[in-house]
Amino acid sequence: MLSYFIFFWIRKIRGERFIMYTIDMDQFSFALVPLLGVPYFVEIHDAKRYSYAYSLLFHNADGLIVINSLIKKELLENFKLKNPEKILIFPNGIDVNFFNGEISKEAARKKLNLSQNIKIALYGGQFYQWKGFEIFPEAAKLLNQHLTIAVVGADEREVRAGLGMKDFPANLDFFGKRPYAEMPLWFAAADALIVLGTKKSDYSYLHTSPMKLFEYMAARRPIIAAETPAIEDVVTEREVFFYEPDNADSMARIIIKALENSAEADVRVGNAFAKTAVFAWEKRGKRVYDFIGNNTCL
Repeated sequence: MLSYFIFFWIRKIRGERFIMYTIDMDQFSFALVPLLGVPYFVEIHDAKRYSYAYSLLFHNADGLIVINSLIKKELLENFKLKNPEKILIFPNGIDVNFFNGEISKEAARKKLNLSQNIKIALYGGQFYQWKGFEIFPEAAKLLNQHLTIAVVGADEREVRAGLGMKDFPANLDFFGKRPYAEMPLWFAAADALIVLGTKKSDYSYLHTSPMKLFEYMAARRPIIAAETPAIEDVVTEREVFFYEPDNADSMARIIIKALENSAEADVRVGNAFAKTAVFAWEKRGKRVYDFIGNNTCL
């Protein structure tokens, strides 16, 4: 951080005009930012507990960018910020074209060597304790053997160790970590896509803006999503099928409902895809750029 401080101070002495844009990491990384004497904006991906360092950072910032409305509300309350108009709410974004491929489910499965004769509810993402992975084994037990929950992005051994479990149902399949470029193919191979959320973690339940949700919306597959405040900040039942967080029976029932009601699923898929235009990275960049321009004299 000291090297950044010296770098920006030298540029200021030279009379160069610029702004600083940074994303939250930890309060120590930001300790000197308010002392640089330059306009700066901070992107926040989680609500913060009060500390003097964060308070100094937020009160002196020219603007804050947060990924959901709950984070904005908590920052205003926790730090007694007086200018809510200087906090822009904008979730994470999506490269719509990357995930909106033309390949059919059958062709995708053939490329991935997956059976054409089973239904697949797929979760794409890494294993983290705060995501609520423990729901998968219990939900899989409640589904018949012709309906598989597929996890792409985590291997079975790490999930077993993380959950402290020895045995998983036969219809819970793990495909390990895959190249990011391959993920659109996996999404295309699925009958439905799952977004996790758990009440056991405030970050998962309240503060996240799941990248997978936006990717799924672009992939044009029915979405099974935990009904958490964080996810409801982005979508409604017009776009996704909600299940009760941490309730395996609810997840299993909603997966079956989404797969058995194809007409309703198609409507929600269409609504979800239409909404991706709002979250395209280009749109996000333009909104943030305009926000910065409206809050500086540069």
